Amino acid sequence: MAESNVMGTAGTLVGAILESAGYHYQSYLLDVLKNPLENEVGGLIYLLGIAVAVFYTATQGGFKMTAYLMIGPPLFFAVIKVRGPIDDAKWEFGKSARNQAQVQEGVQKVAPNSGQANVSKLFGRYVQLVGTVNNEIINRLNKGRSGTDLWFVMKAELFTRIHTARIDDIGFQLLFHRSLTKECAEVVKWAKRKNSFVKRMMDLGPMSAAVDEAGEQQLPRAQYAQDKFNELYKLKNQNLVKEEAEWVSAQYGGGMANAGAEGTDVQSIMNTAYSCYDIWKFILFGMEQRGKRVIEKLKMLGEEHNVSGSALS
Repeated sequence: MAESNVMGTAGTLVGAILESAGYHYQSYLLDVLKNPLENEVGGLIYLLGIAVAVFYTATQGGFKMTAYLMIGPPLFFAVIKVRGPIDDAKWEFGKSARNQAQVQEGVQKVAPNSGQANVSKLFGRYVQLVGTVNNEIINRLNKGRSGTDLWFVMKAELFTRIHTARIDDIGFQLLFHRSLTKECAEVVKWAKRKNSFVKRMMDLGPMSAAVDEAGEQQLPRAQYAQDKFNELYKLKNQNLVKEEAEWVSAQYGGGMANAGAEGTDVQSIMNTAYSCYDIWKFILFGMEQRGKRVIEKLKMLGEEHNVSGSALS
């Protein structure tokens, strides 16, 4: 493909690909419409313009349309007939150039075998002007820092992976379900009651008379809920099923022993009774390990794309 000195820019890979595809489609449309606009279709459009101008003059008594008929066609053909080559849009954020090969690969998928794009020369100059101004503004706002656009994408990717991640291991799924249901649901209920809104307000200090009076009435209930919570949350009354025990057993060597597990083999774990407190420690450990794996994958992804400062902690 021959190179031209006209090139637009885009701050993202997708933007560069779509903008480049637009150049090629404009080139194709101008090629298709070139002969018809110079002959039959162009004459028909001009004839319709004359008819509209005559009708407007006869009904409105003005001659403004005459000026449009005289100036319009030359301008129209000057825009669509005077053409020049344009390269694919450059993937560039401010003054930082990105991998242009990815843009060319994407353009070939969207507009395969399209060759050199020849667009309206006026359009090409407009694209070049807008791209230059945008890049200069972004560079000034960016204050010379490099990689901030890719780093922003990486942070968005981290947020997405953390908040849309799914638990694939069936044992961990069952254990997570157990931590919020069955016996543990009862413990959670008493935990909510012992930390009622009114009690929390009173813990902050003297409040209004109404709040203090409501708090005095809540205190016996809150104390009862506290006693029930203390009674149940460390009560070892649950045995894990095989899938849960297999997941717990598989975590040994990574710190699960410190999370409260009392055996290393599946059968020993199944024979051991655990409390909600133990199960919550298992879940916390599992979520921490999962979070570390997500961050490690993201660091590797950042290194593959040469993102500066991708070491997350």
